[in-house]
Amino acid sequence: MINAWFLEGLTADTVPTSLHDLQAQFTPLVLTPGDLVPEKKWEATVAGHTSDLPQGWTELGALASFRRGIATGCNRFFFLSVAEADAAGISGHNRRACIGRSADARGLRFGPDHLADLTSAGRRVVLVDFSADLSEADAKYIDRGHAEGLHERYLLKMRKPWFSMEKRPRAPIWAAVFGRGDLRFVLNDTDTHNLTNFHCVFPKIEGAAFHKALCLLLNTSTVRARFGQAGRTYAGGLKKFDPNDLKHVHIPDLRNLSKTAVQELAAIFDAETRQEDSTVLSAAAEAQIATYF
Repeated sequence: MINAWFLEGLTADTVPTSLHDLQAQFTPLVLTPGDLVPEKKWEATVAGHTSDLPQGWTELGALASFRRGIATGCNRFFFLSVAEADAAGISGHNRRACIGRSADARGLRFGPDHLADLTSAGRRVVLVDFSADLSEADAKYIDRGHAEGLHERYLLKMRKPWFSMEKRPRAPIWAAVFGRGDLRFVLNDTDTHNLTNFHCVFPKIEGAAFHKALCLLLNTSTVRARFGQAGRTYAGGLKKFDPNDLKHVHIPDLRNLSKTAVQELAAIFDAETRQEDSTVLSAAAEAQIATYF
């Protein structure tokens, strides 16, 4: 048998300083090796969480697929502000709108106005994605990168040609990679791409209403409470979620709802995201959503 303790929320005054103190202050969870062997990650098991899905719920992997964001290989060369891209003469057809920091998408929806604000503020929003159609200025910019030895960088030297970019379709939903115990899902209401600051979420059912309803549910307190069963925890309580971890997030199964119900949830999402930077759903919205499941 294995005695396991899962402790969180302790302070310097309450943390046990010896095994004797630990045993005296806290009751262990008793496990067998068989409880742990089948599990890829033990944190949820040791914390006493059950992996059983409530009735009418499913794993997110049934509703969406996932990929990490774009890794440029050298952000200072491939990820620029509009002013920097203009100064270098990068052709318009070799530019893609992109964000590279989670803080640049502050709320639960990223819309055209947000992109315009970032552009006006001089933030980096241009991903350089060279095609075969290179202007003289494009070629000169590539030569400059070659002279700096960028073609010898680990990621870039494996690309053919080295200045080509990873291909990703625009993701309808973004998932924040790091969080203090929570994930944040953002509806991407633009043609903007994302670097590795977000994972890409691709719903398996098309349509704006389904995408909004899915993003809404992923940000409810009920779903967020189960995030601890996915991802991994680092020092200081920092959690990291890989794309594969997102498959195991538990969520009410939207496929069980009528088209009308999905549209109603989408309307709740629209109402909640009128406040630009809101990252938490209102109590009224949480109560409304609960009536559907």
